[in-house]
Amino acid sequence: MGASSQRRIEVPVIRVATCGNVHVVHQLQVPDFEYAKAECAAFHRLAGQWGSASILMMFDKLLPLATPDVRAVYRHTVDNGPPINAWCGVVGGAMGMAASIATHIAAQVFSRQQVPMRVFRTIPQAAAWLTGTCETHCSDDELVAAATELRQS
Repeated sequence: MGASSQRRIEVPVIRVATCGNVHVVHQLQVPDFEYAKAECAAFHRLAGQWGSASILMMFDKLLPLATPDVRAVYRHTVDNGPPINAWCGVVGGAMGMAASIATHIAAQVFSRQQVPMRVFRTIPQAAAWLTGTCETHCSDDELVAAATELRQS
């Protein structure tokens, strides 16, 4: 087989972990289309095991904003996938600007659903809110540990 007939398939490596029925996500960059699809597929697998799941998403970069096709992937999962119990985001840096951007994006994704959502500056704040808002099948300490380990890996 010549070099011109070889195929190469690239699969994005996503940064996800689970803790109970919480899908923990760490985005180093603003996701592209393929990354968003892979992230949503991982959510479907977890939620399929539990019947529903929650999401704790940690953002390292929020700009440039995700493209409309990327936001559409997430919206499709929200509208057509397993139920999402709650969503929270963790942003660093200047909380006002980052929280505003994250809230804006989340509102676009979750606009058709009644999903509780909040944005926090720290993982412990997000974990405490999430475990107090819905059934996560884990403690906030366990969720903090899982999210911290993922972020540091």
